[in-house]
Amino acid sequence: MQYNLALTYFQLNQFDKARAPLEAALQRWPDLFQLNALYGAVLAKVGKEASAYKALRHAHELNPQDSGATQMLYMAALELAGKSEEGRDYSQSLTYLQEAANLRPEQPEPHRRMAEIYSRTAKVDQADAEQREADRLDKNSGNLDKGR
Repeated sequence: MQYNLALTYFQLNQFDKARAPLEAALQRWPDLFQLNALYGAVLAKVGKEASAYKALRHAHELNPQDSGATQMLYMAALELAGKSEEGRDYSQSLTYLQEAANLRPEQPEPHRRMAEIYSRTAKVDQADAEQREADRLDKNSGNLDKGR
């Protein structure tokens, strides 16, 4: 019942109202995929990226075949990578980007962003390898000019 209430609030774009029933339900059933996925989506909508990432990561661990949760986790990882990069925490940014690359191995963006960080930190060999991988993925997807 709490899930249905939270889902209704989510569909009405009343994300703050959706949080309370989800938090209560997660205390009782912390390993229920649907609760974690919806909670992560709600937290992402209200700008709580780090908490959203944690909930989505747990949801993905519970059900790695769910493409929606995987996509949301991918986006959260990219968002947190950007924030870490802005704060010059390149190590943490690379960790998030590597996870994004593992979640969506066909996407060039994480590799392109890793190449930029490696270039900035004078790791030329890694930068070149990541840029080659981004170029290969761009070419394979038929989007050679996309994102440049």
